[in-house]
Amino acid sequence: MATGAASVTDAGGRELSQRGPGAYFGESSLLSGELTMATVTAGAFGCSALSLDADAFQRLLGPSGEAHVQVRASTYNIAVSLASNLLFR
Repeated sequence: MATGAASVTDAGGRELSQRGPGAYFGESSLLSGELTMATVTAGAFGCSALSLDADAFQRLLGPSGEAHVQVRASTYNIAVSLASNLLFR
């Protein structure tokens, strides 16, 4: 996420977490190719998010795939921060 806040809920509507700037979601679906059972909803004041398609996500991870998710997450957060500063000034 670039700006704002969002909540993550399960299929039953139970809130699982709150997300804010620098947070990311959907990575498990991109890794597995499966649909997720969570819904991300913008907060009361909205939010803006950057997105990656599956091919771009795989390029970000590199050849080791899932093993580098945590290491690459910091790189991703830096990229989101930089893009946010450029796009949402």
